[in-house]
Order: sequence, then structure tokens, then C-alpha cells
Amino acid sequence: EAGRQKVNLEGEGFIVSSVGNADNSDYTDTIIQAKVDIDSAFLSKLKSVLGDTFAVGETETLPDDASSPVVVIIGTKK
Repeated sequence: EAGRQKVNLEGEGFIVSSVGNADNSDYTDTIIQAKVDIDSAFLSKLKSVLGDTFAVGETETLPDDASSPVVVIIGTKK
């Protein structure tokens, strides 16, 4: 699913730097994690694009030392 969403997000103008497996398979909602300095308009568009296909939960905050500014974990609920 992550590979399909990479294509979908890139088609909407997002840059996807990597795709991998989540830390577990228990996610039902799709989770967006972002550093505090990420623009709210960017996050709104990302949530909207993902929300067309998935149930998107609340945005979570990534620590400042996270290797990526935004992480998306695709859940199972559509």
C-alpha cells in the first residue's frame, strides 16, 4: 500500500523520500507525524489527499531530531 500511496502523493506534488514498513501492523487510522515547524497548509493538503482513501487520525508531533520532517503511517481503515 505504501508504494501505491507514494505514487498518489507524488502525483499531488509531494516529494516522498523513502517508503518502508511501519513499526507494527496495528494501525487502523492513517497517522501523519510532523515536526512542529511544518507549514499547516502543507499538512492540511496532505491530510486531504490521504483522507480521500483512508481514515486519517490526529497529526502527531515528531521530535526535532527526527531524520524526516514528515512521516506517514498508512492504516487499514478506509
